[in-house]
Amino acid sequence: MDMGTSHRHSIHNIISPFSRKEKIKPYRDGKGPRVNTATLYAVEVPEELVGPRLQKQMASAKIERQENGTDSFGTGEERYRFALKQFNSSKREHFINEKEMFINLENKEGMIKYIGWFQSFEPDDRGGLEECWNIVLELADFDFYTAIRKESPPISAKEILGFWQTMAEISGALASIHTVVVDRQQYLTYVSRCLFFASIGSILTMMN
Repeated sequence: MDMGTSHRHSIHNIISPFSRKEKIKPYRDGKGPRVNTATLYAVEVPEELVGPRLQKQMASAKIERQENGTDSFGTGEERYRFALKQFNSSKREHFINEKEMFINLENKEGMIKYIGWFQSFEPDDRGGLEECWNIVLELADFDFYTAIRKESPPISAKEILGFWQTMAEISGALASIHTVVVDRQQYLTYVSRCLFFASIGSILTMMN
């Protein structure tokens, strides 16, 4: 498993590297789970199955797990935690769109890291196997909405400057999705300009 990899195997050849897989239920302000186009999981991969380049890039994702399943900072098994976004076969178009988006944002500051994608076949309710499409990402502590609502706001001049620099990086990354290149020159589309101002407006609204 390594950065930017993509894999497509037959059901007879694929072996999952995940030693742990837990569903993430995206709650927001106690309103219950959101309806999404994909299912979110937190997955763990043993250190020996993570490539050297990915180990270096994702050092913060490394944890130790005791045999009883609890987190450990002692002599447990070393693993790496990632986020898995799984789309069923009927959502393949959504998968393709999101994969291209994450690839476009891969080297942008302020965005979660894109690890790669793969195809899998998962057990269904009828006792058969269903084709699924998967995106592997850096596992964030919480989403942007929760961070804005729950984290302490910046107070000092240095903190405020740092906050808005980070917001500018995020807005720039989102706008880059809708940047077109003509004759080797980059141009912002109307959508990208709207995204920039809309994101700033949303931030100000949530801070009030």
